[in-house]
Amino acid sequence: MGEGIGSAAMGHPAASVAWLVNKLSEFDVSLQPGDVVLTPFMGVGSEAYVAIEEGRKAIGIELKDSYYREAVKNLNLAVDSRRQKSLF
Repeated sequence: MGEGIGSAAMGHPAASVAWLVNKLSEFDVSLQPGDVVLTPFMGVGSEAYVAIEEGRKAIGIELKDSYYREAVKNLNLAVDSRRQKSLF
């Protein structure tokens, strides 16, 4: 996700920064490709985006419709990016 994109940029109360989530996931050896990541306060999907980029599955929960719609856009980008990487 580019700079300025993410739940922090949209003012979500459970804001996270995608690059930080990605960096922290490097230290968690219990997360393997194919595992499922649960994001109970999804916002615009930063954690789910990183999960998909890393070959994991994600379940996200978000009550606010505007955040949900933005998450759907972002996660579609992650899925498309993942498909393109798997072609090469």
